[in-house]
Amino acid sequence: MKRLKYNIISQKIVAEQKDIPFIRTNSKSNREYNVFIEVFDTDYIKSFFETFDVSALYAILILDLEHIFIDANLSFISKFKTHDKQIAIVKVEPNFFTTVNHNNRNEISKPFFFRSNDFEQLDLDKVLSKSLYEREIISGNFRKIVLTIDPLKILANKQIDTVVEFYINRTEAFLEEVLKLKEHTLDVNADYISKIEISLR
Repeated sequence: MKRLKYNIISQKIVAEQKDIPFIRTNSKSNREYNVFIEVFDTDYIKSFFETFDVSALYAILILDLEHIFIDANLSFISKFKTHDKQIAIVKVEPNFFTTVNHNNRNEISKPFFFRSNDFEQLDLDKVLSKSLYEREIISGNFRKIVLTIDPLKILANKQIDTVVEFYINRTEAFLEEVLKLKEHTLDVNADYISKIEISLR
């Protein structure tokens, strides 16, 4: 029997902090969140991003100090220096996602995206000071401290409507578990991108 090919699988759930998949957070919130998950085959990238709304989409980039920011599809707004990194806040332009393909899909997993219809009222310094934190990556004898962002602490700001993150290189078994699918629903020969959007309930 021929396996069905799923270009995209979407799910909406209501979850407490501990039950939200993919994300890492230090938040101790007892609130419930609206969670929208989309998992799509990289063959579907062009079609997916043709309808992806960027009208109120911003991004936070964590860059090395020596990095020179040049990207015509990201409009630079502000820059901060902390933890030996530079943090760039940018407005995402419509063409940013049109250049994404299978080979460079890692580029969309680097920024931390959020939606805001009241961006001018955001105190960016305060937002970053409360949401940035360091975590340790350990793999065998390898250890590294990385600076990252807590999505739920970002969402605690009333001017931010939604946080958005993209994930790549997750196994089919992991994605099936997240989506509560039967085993072997997803094609092991395909490559998938996962998008999660979270908002306060």
